[in-house]
Amino acid sequence: MKKITFLALLSVLTLSSIAQNKFGYIDSQELLTLMPERVAAATEVENF
Repeated sequence: MKKITFLALLSVLTLSSIAQNKFGYIDSQELLTLMPERVAAATEVENF
């Protein structure tokens, strides 16, 4: 029983450590150019 518990705990810890190594990247300049709200915000800042 202890071996099964140990193996289950080991597999859960291994899988959780693998899941933490995923990274995502985003091009923020491209995102800002695609946002229609950017034009309204820029106009509002210019008028202020």
